[in-house]
Amino acid sequence: MIESLRMSRELIDQVIFGMENQDAVYVLDARESTVVPIDEADADSTDRYIELPRWRSVDGYNLMEQFVATLHNPIFRERLRAILASGRGVFRQFKDTVRERREIERSWYLFKERHMRSLVVDWFNTLRESEGLARLEAEFNETETTELIDIDFEFRLADAGDAETIVELDRAAFDEVFADRDPAVVQLHRDRRREGVPSPDAPQSVVIVGQTSGEEFAAFLWAVVHERDGARVAFVEQFYVLPDFRGLGLGRGLFFHAVGELRKQRVGEIVLEFLGPGTELASSFQKYGMTTLSVELSLDVDRWYRSELL
Repeated sequence: MIESLRMSRELIDQVIFGMENQDAVYVLDARESTVVPIDEADADSTDRYIELPRWRSVDGYNLMEQFVATLHNPIFRERLRAILASGRGVFRQFKDTVRERREIERSWYLFKERHMRSLVVDWFNTLRESEGLARLEAEFNETETTELIDIDFEFRLADAGDAETIVELDRAAFDEVFADRDPAVVQLHRDRRREGVPSPDAPQSVVIVGQTSGEEFAAFLWAVVHERDGARVAFVEQFYVLPDFRGLGLGRGLFFHAVGELRKQRVGEIVLEFLGPGTELASSFQKYGMTTLSVELSLDVDRWYRSELL
């Protein structure tokens, strides 16, 4: 009976529902290719019913831990870790917290969906192997799942009303990069990089804004286009994702959209500078074809002398 059973996407979802249901026990009806409550099973045909994979509260807890470990958003990662360590109302607190950000909630359900479907497919193939049958691939393609960024964020060219916000966030970005420096030093770095740079609303500036479906400002990329003898190069002055929206792939989506927009404006080269902690992201952009132009190092002179004297 297992030989004729095919694990379609619909059937996999039925199995997952039965596994997680706490109000009744479900079994797989191999003859009808469906999941039914055990009290509705035909008592005279027990060989047609298969027990579903076991799913306990501890399994759900472990899955939440795995998700938090993959979450790059520092704010929600630490909040969720604290919830998991609290030991009180963990499942309800976890659910309520991820619901605060639609993007985080979608990321969680996508993570959970992929894990559970993989678990069910492995269980089904174990059944087949126990009867000497070959393993089968599930009859669905993960690429059918719409990308999180396409659902929850949209990108647009900045308008005049965004200029003040962009300037404020540009300052915030410098403060964040140089958080351990003297404020006067931070200002010197900013002055050097902004001297002679057109404002975000100047004609040479191209600013792409990333926002949520509710039009909440989430990220921006600010580039200034320079032209000489027909050559056009865009220098990215700022590339900033607000802390609440990090770790969701928004930066990548914003960058791809900016590349498309700059190409429409006949830009032949884009130069992107990474500062401070952002340098860790440089390697991830190299896989998109970007190459290294320079490396800038900083030396804390007083600290260096102290270490030499020791």
